[in-house]
Amino acid sequence: LEYGQRTLHYYQNGFSYAESFKTGNIADKGPGFVFLNSFVHWLFGLEPLRLWHLLISFCAILTLPPLAGLGKLFGNQRVAFFSVLALLLMPRFVGHSFTNPIDIPFACAVCWAMFAMLRLYGHNRLGKLNLAFCALSIGLALSMRPGGMFLFFYMAAIGLLWALQAGSSRHGHTVFKKVFSLSVRIT
Repeated sequence: LEYGQRTLHYYQNGFSYAESFKTGNIADKGPGFVFLNSFVHWLFGLEPLRLWHLLISFCAILTLPPLAGLGKLFGNQRVAFFSVLALLLMPRFVGHSFTNPIDIPFACAVCWAMFAMLRLYGHNRLGKLNLAFCALSIGLALSMRPGGMFLFFYMAAIGLLWALQAGSSRHGHTVFKKVFSLSVRIT
């Protein structure tokens, strides 16, 4: 909570309060969520610890819709139902849904990012709104944990698959040939 207050103070003072980053190793322990908690506390004046647990639970609930959406994209309604049911029957997920400010918001952001990426791939076009939502969810995952970096690799793989499926360009060369020739020229 102290780190969140310091980060909020940093933003309130026009990016000039550098003491917020001198907190030891706590700076990499979910700063996005900690900042959100401090901001909502500052905005509404709610009691910080109760708000802390409420926001963690809210993130746990927000993890379920993209998981069901992923189930629908991979299979059908039954896959969506059983994927949500499997997550809700995990004691660790349910137990951490009230107390873990790092892993539960990170799981929520990763589920939303994966859902957004697969929707981009499924639509066969990069719409601005879908791409912005995908970037936002990847950014939120990165603000929770540095492990969110793997989402960039997934995004690159999905982009490559999408480009390979795009087929021929106007000059008759396939996208794969263009990518291969470009990579040969660069090396």
